[in-house]
Amino acid sequence: MRKLSTKLLVLLCAAFIICLGTASMSLAEAVSIEVPQSLALVRESRGNTLSWDAVEGATGYRIYRAAAPGARYRPLASTTRLTYTHRRAPANQFYKVRAVVGRRGGALTPCVGSVAPATRFTRTYDLDTGRLSLSWRPVRYADSYTVEFSGSKAGPWETLQSGLTECVYERDLVGTEPGFFRIRSVYGGTPTGASAVLGVFEPITGLRVVCEERYATGPTDRLNVAWNGSYGATGYRVYRAALPDNEFTLLGTTANTYYPDVRYPHYPENLLKTYAYKVQPVYGGTVGKMSAPATLWSGMPGNIPAPAGVGSPSGILLVVNKDAQVVTAYGKDREGREGRFTVVLRHMICSTGKIDVKTPEGTRPMLGQEDEWYRYPSGVYIRYPSIYRNGLFFHSVLYSSGRRVMGSTVARLGTRQSLGCVRLKVSDAKWVYDHCALNNTTVYITQGRRIPALTKALRPRNVRVRG
Repeated sequence: MRKLSTKLLVLLCAAFIICLGTASMSLAEAVSIEVPQSLALVRESRGNTLSWDAVEGATGYRIYRAAAPGARYRPLASTTRLTYTHRRAPANQFYKVRAVVGRRGGALTPCVGSVAPATRFTRTYDLDTGRLSLSWRPVRYADSYTVEFSGSKAGPWETLQSGLTECVYERDLVGTEPGFFRIRSVYGGTPTGASAVLGVFEPITGLRVVCEERYATGPTDRLNVAWNGSYGATGYRVYRAALPDNEFTLLGTTANTYYPDVRYPHYPENLLKTYAYKVQPVYGGTVGKMSAPATLWSGMPGNIPAPAGVGSPSGILLVVNKDAQVVTAYGKDREGREGRFTVVLRHMICSTGKIDVKTPEGTRPMLGQEDEWYRYPSGVYIRYPSIYRNGLFFHSVLYSSGRRVMGSTVARLGTRQSLGCVRLKVSDAKWVYDHCALNNTTVYITQGRRIPALTKALRPRNVRVRG
């Protein structure tokens, strides 16, 4: 009996030792779960993307987040991958990660965070000292700031200076290229939130040329050149050329964002008189980048292409698009391709024949011109009649018996109103009269197609009708 008790005691002791060893091994395993290394954060348009190094033996990872570095971190998600994207994450989000073995988790990593973008981002040019200054409002939790630059709003972005602890950045204006700046807020050495983009010496945009017609003095035009201003510009230089690919010469300077070309020659011998313009901003003694060229027809939404093989090799081709109520004058192809008319000389709003009185379609040469003033038997006058068929003209809007412009015929341009002639604005009729009536011009009249945007763009605006 005593021997049996001794053997039982020995067995119990052995079992206790085995359990104690197993518990010690479990504790050792728990303690040995490593902390994930190289935890990093990248702020993307889709959210905050976290990444870290693998932990040997880990079966997964748990991600925790908080709204401040010292706040309580709460579970956000679990994953078996080495990356996690917190989609649509708000500003000021901070994260920690721990490795997991089964149900046991290791220690948390140090935190990484994404802080808010800089706001109230402003720029100042000091033209007296030749300095550019950028400033912004401090960002909560940001350790520092990084200044980035790009020649385009879409990037790519180049780091100009990092580690800024003050909310200001200065540099010389001289040597500063036209482009765009932005500020990145930095937390824990990682640039996160990007500010709004501010341009410096921005190139001119929105350059447009508008033809202002003056019916009071007859068929005269004035081209008004307008554009969107460049921040900080003290003035602008306006240049002009006969064609966009010609050499541009200085036309004048202005402090405004528009320039009336009062020297616009309406009756030159050169048929290609659709002048091109460029604008260059000036910042004190610094000259900005030249704009792209614009002409009176820049940005027009489209037209009926000139058909191949139609038109006199030495003349102009007039295409009448009846559906759009637009006449387009074409010059010869610049590349010298025979029978091709591809250079748009002028777009003209018109009024062709009413539905029951058709303007005849087809191709025919221009036959000549009548005297400047032509009187119909009804007593109504027209100006600048160019004959395209016996009894049918390209001519101006109608004038009363007292030779006053009939405003209703001006307002109805772009609709079918005539008895078969092609009515034009006074200035357009003068252009056809001067350059097409006696110049081997071919007329091509077609049903065409509707181009509402082009018709709308060509309609007369702010028409002043006086005697």
